[in-house]
Parts: sequence; C-alpha cells; structure tokens
Amino acid sequence: RLMIAAEIDCEEKSSRAGDNTTDATGRSKLADYVELKTMRRPTKEFHWRNAHEQRFCKYWLQSYLVGVPTIQLGLRDDSGKLVEIMKLETRVLGSRSQHSPLRNVRWDPFV
Repeated sequence: RLMIAAEIDCEEKSSRAGDNTTDATGRSKLADYVELKTMRRPTKEFHWRNAHEQRFCKYWLQSYLVGVPTIQLGLRDDSGKLVEIMKLETRVLGSRSQHSPLRNVRWDPFV
C-alpha cells in the first residue's frame, strides 16, 4: 500500500454563478485547490529550459499525484518583487501537447 499526503496552498473559489464548490460532506472540491510556486524570472532561453527540465517536473509530480489541477507560478526579479504570474494547468504541464512547457524535454511523466 502507498499513502500520499499533501499540504494544499490555497483554494480558488469558482466565479461561476450558482457553481457548488463543495462536495456532499461540505469540503472543497479538489478542482478548487491551487498550488503556489515562486521562482526567479528566467532571462535567457537556457534558464527556461533548465526550469522546464528541473522545476516543472517537480511541480507536476507534486500536484498530479494528489490531484491539484492548477499551479500559480509567481516570477520575481532579483530584488524579490513579483513581476509576473503564470497559471499552469497540471494536466497540460505533464503532457507532450504544444501548450505544455515540457513538450521538448526528454522526460515522460507517464512512464
């Protein structure tokens, strides 16, 4: 047996009118959970490649295993100021689709 536990960074309430965001027990639906990450904003192409090969694989693994569908990635400058926010969909992050940042990485999340 394998037991997996995770801490959830936050939840994002649905903005759709009338959308029920809790299950029958009153707990938030898994689809509302969000993982928060920050990193220094890459300035060169090889910085992005390294982020994809190293960080994004870890981000995908951490979120995919527990079913968190969204990762909010804050990019900061050298002084620590938040300069950009990227929304990453976990299911796309681990795919080979043209929209995945991992599409050119020699890493297969489904092995």
